[in-house]
Amino acid sequence: RTKLNDGGGHNPARSVIPPSIGTCSSRVLSAAVVLASNDFVSSSAGGGSAGTIPSSPFSPRKATSPVTVLRDKLAMHKDFVNFLVHAGAYRRVSTAGKIRLRDHGEMITAARALLVECQSYFTSADAAARAALDDARQNELAEARQMVMASLEGLSNDAMTLPHSWGRLQQLLSENPTSDYSQIEKDLVLLTSSSICHGIGQALRYRQNESDSLYDIPSYDTSSSPWTSSQEMLEVLFLQLQTIQQTGESILSTSVVFETDSANLRQYVEDISASALSGYRDVVQRNPDDEEAMKAYEETKLISVPLLRQYANENGDDLGALQASLAHSFFEGIVQICHDHRKSWRFQGPFSDQEADERYDIRPMLSNTSSGSPYVHLHKTRDYRTGLPFCGYVLRWYADRGFYAEVFELGKKCPNDLTRYVRNDDRLSELAWIQDLRVGGHDQATVGLLSLNSPLLFGDKQEGSMGLWEKDQMMSLAKLSNKLASAKTANPAFGGQRNALIENSLTLISAQRILQEGTEVGDEVALKVDDLLRLACEKINTAHDIDEMKRFGICGLAIASAKQPSDQSDAASTIWHTLINADIQTWKRIADENSMAVGGISEEELVHRVDGTAFFSAMYDFITTSPPGEKMQNVGFLNDQVRNQVLHLLRSDELAEVLTVSAEIIVAST
Repeated sequence: RTKLNDGGGHNPARSVIPPSIGTCSSRVLSAAVVLASNDFVSSSAGGGSAGTIPSSPFSPRKATSPVTVLRDKLAMHKDFVNFLVHAGAYRRVSTAGKIRLRDHGEMITAARALLVECQSYFTSADAAARAALDDARQNELAEARQMVMASLEGLSNDAMTLPHSWGRLQQLLSENPTSDYSQIEKDLVLLTSSSICHGIGQALRYRQNESDSLYDIPSYDTSSSPWTSSQEMLEVLFLQLQTIQQTGESILSTSVVFETDSANLRQYVEDISASALSGYRDVVQRNPDDEEAMKAYEETKLISVPLLRQYANENGDDLGALQASLAHSFFEGIVQICHDHRKSWRFQGPFSDQEADERYDIRPMLSNTSSGSPYVHLHKTRDYRTGLPFCGYVLRWYADRGFYAEVFELGKKCPNDLTRYVRNDDRLSELAWIQDLRVGGHDQATVGLLSLNSPLLFGDKQEGSMGLWEKDQMMSLAKLSNKLASAKTANPAFGGQRNALIENSLTLISAQRILQEGTEVGDEVALKVDDLLRLACEKINTAHDIDEMKRFGICGLAIASAKQPSDQSDAASTIWHTLINADIQTWKRIADENSMAVGGISEEELVHRVDGTAFFSAMYDFITTSPPGEKMQNVGFLNDQVRNQVLHLLRSDELAEVLTVSAEIIVAST
């Protein structure tokens, strides 16, 4: 070091650099420099490792303590870097090589911080035990100190073993796993956590202070991962988070200095989780195809965020956990935290003075996708386990828990995502029409509403039929939606077929209400058309008077008109036959008299005789009140197919004659 500081007309450092250094490639030079530095960092105190000259100016002097050895090693490491700079060789070292050199300086710094923290921990704990005259505690601390020092032996000679040194501390606890942790085991948890936080903290401070001034590189560079993102170090951090997860509650429940231990656990969780998460993110960003790293990153999120919510939480404040989830695109953490806090203000009512807590409001996260948004990165990544984008994940999360109303409420902020999602999720596909109506897709909404068969709001979706009230609401919406869809086209025939389906459904609903009037309880299911036909016939047969028969008969004919055109005549003939059978004896007497009378009974006499029958009354109302159109003509008694089927059922030419004449008289009179 003295020679490097000497003045003179030339650079003395150049005189000790072999000539081959000036001619070798940057790659070879970088490898040689890193190897030389590594050899120095891992050399024993007072000498060198194999191939290192003991009298080298870069070998540390003999020291009386490991902390002093590491202090001197760091000073010599800096001298080595400065020597390379003055010799003109450093400028040809690659960025990756410079990062490795900085790693060496950081690891020496962290190793020294680890040893200092261990000394400080035992000194403080031992002083407290002596002050309390607690001999048992002093013996425990002595035992723990001996175990820790044995685990850290040799660290000062080889700072590159730092991650393994922390691993040996962790192994002290894992060798005797138990749910009932002893005080020594709790000491080991707290000491290891503290030393990791202190060591990495000092290393990062060193990185911040020395990156530019000493190593001529930025504090963060994407070209190469630092040692804090190495697999060995990340495994140490993850294991320590697991240890805190397993022992944290036990430590606090038996703590005699609860506030201190609680504050320490919070710091440990915050610092270690931040280091682990940022380390894995660093690895994944550099190697996005590394499946093992992706999996480990996800597992670290899964353990870190709950720990932050548990130990870094003040009076229900989960901002630390939320910020970590946002920073690392941990969708599960984001949604769970926002949902838990949203419950406290979501259903306060329109006149509540409590407004949404914007810090936990997930709605801006769903809608802000512009380049300037703090949430834009969420929309550029996918969930590791489900492969879903952010908006799709949020909608799926609420759907999985049966919060369908929330799916549509939050979906207002990402309408395109909601439209895609509800069509692909079988649980919500029957509700896709809601979103179609929102975005003006009235054509699709109408189709969706017409396809509904199972209950949406009430009843068993797997086995139950849709309720009558619910069916009425859906068909009414379909009618309005179809009108809006038709208004968007100049084609007058557009939506005609759908309109017929809607009108038929509404007809069946109205018919069922008439048939069940006086017996309804409010939870009736919507009956199918054949069931309604049977019910109409039953009602005719059990009616108390002609007016009821007539009413139920007309209702049955309306039901028949709602069937497929090819089936309408069969259904209508059943209703007409039932109406005739209600007064069959009367019709048989009239038929007999008509056949016996010369020239038959006069029209006036016939009308007088059949005026009080169900058939005649229903026929009159059908002719005078039915709306014009082919549909109703297809179910009238005088329709050839209908009349022939009814007369075939009666098997009497005499009855056929008086029934036909009666019907024709009514038509002629109207």
